[in-house]
Amino acid sequence: MFTGAIDNNKTEQMVESLGESRDLNELNKNIKKIFESFDVDRFSIMGYFDSEFKSFDTYPPDWIQYYISNQYYAYDPVLSWDKIRLPFSWKGHEMRDLTPTQERLFSEAHDFGVKTGITLSVPSCTGQTFLTLLDYESHHPFALYALSLAAQSYWHFIQTSKAKNLLSLLTAREREIIFLKTKGLAMKGVATTLNISESTVVFHLTNIKKKLKVSNSEQALFLIGLAISQFRGRNHLNLDNENFNINAHPAVLRSLLLS
Repeated sequence: MFTGAIDNNKTEQMVESLGESRDLNELNKNIKKIFESFDVDRFSIMGYFDSEFKSFDTYPPDWIQYYISNQYYAYDPVLSWDKIRLPFSWKGHEMRDLTPTQERLFSEAHDFGVKTGITLSVPSCTGQTFLTLLDYESHHPFALYALSLAAQSYWHFIQTSKAKNLLSLLTAREREIIFLKTKGLAMKGVATTLNISESTVVFHLTNIKKKLKVSNSEQALFLIGLAISQFRGRNHLNLDNENFNINAHPAVLRSLLLS
């Protein structure tokens, strides 16, 4: 259990630093530092995104691969929404009313050194996420809150990076159209603004959905929102080695999407 002093400002700065990570390796290093500052050496951040189970962890070597290859996430009683609306403390050998598969899961987890922990749900707009702290039987409320925020920021960075990568697949015209859609323009408004026909707008939107691997325009707009969310709240951005004041240049976000 974390028993050290709480420094709210330092914790906030550390969580904010996740969003400033240059790449995935730096992001992983930064998230580890945050957890280590709360005396947490072994943890996992896992969840369902785009119908896929994904995780980042410092679990014992090979356990998470074994866990995923056996699809234990589909049977894990710890990852149960009704149980972990609040932090859920668990010990594998004390779990009751388990199915044979669940009993095998905890027996094999024990062999890998995964014996006890705390699991909690992490708010996420992109999927269902769970944070597990191994070797924890009790908890400091603020520590769990801070680590939950860190886990939430971690997945937001991952999803934002993915959204930006997908946007790079779009042509300049496609980015222009999807950006105008984020402004709330209907098909006719987009067509009028760009001086093209509505059928051309529909054609481009169909291609956009295919490239972004989404089934409707709302999902495409959501990805756009993720991609530009990291710029919100900033008065200045560095674009092509020049400083732009967003308030003085309202078209800067459009330029970012078209660059």
